[in-house]
Amino acid sequence: IHWVVSQAAPLRRLHVQSDLHLFDADSWVSGGVAANTVVDGKVNFGGQQQWVMRNVHLGEGAVGGAWNLVFVGCTGAVPKEGDGAGRDNDAVMGPSISVENTPGSRIEKPYIVMKQKQAPIRENRGTQRINVSNQSDLPFVSDHPLYEFELRVPRITSGSDALGPKFDGEDDYVRDFSRVKLGIPAFNDSALAAFENHSVLQKALDQGKDLVLAP
Repeated sequence: IHWVVSQAAPLRRLHVQSDLHLFDADSWVSGGVAANTVVDGKVNFGGQQQWVMRNVHLGEGAVGGAWNLVFVGCTGAVPKEGDGAGRDNDAVMGPSISVENTPGSRIEKPYIVMKQKQAPIRENRGTQRINVSNQSDLPFVSDHPLYEFELRVPRITSGSDALGPKFDGEDDYVRDFSRVKLGIPAFNDSALAAFENHSVLQKALDQGKDLVLAP
């Protein structure tokens, strides 16, 4: 895949089943972050000025890069520190490479998942209660599956648990979405929207809700 960005668009919690290209032809790209990610193929930094790889598994290593590349808690074919020649008398000799193999801790961003609800228990036409997991047997039950959102907050980990990507979510704090306030900006009246958003969001925080801001 191609992920051509400059600083403000990190890659997180992703499995790239191919090469990962962080540039496009001769376009200017000026840095970014990839975290908690698996790349089966090769990472090609191209002309990226600087980039941080944190808890990324590099299946086939990495090439390219202009100035500074940092690898923290990464696994697989991680470049060795000092492999890049740096700069000499303004002549570009290759990127400066820094490697931290054993970070003190791992702190991941919260994320949202959508999961299918369990089949409900409903009354059949008789008096016996049944599980309607096979909904085709009951024509009065909707054929459309029901879904719900969860907010997941990864626990802070350290030691060997701070190395490499981690997707299983077994150590996450799971927050019910009924306790989440989703903040969506309004665009009709910017002054009024800013005031109302502030009031509404502050009220949610005062109620102990988690706040998720959406673009």
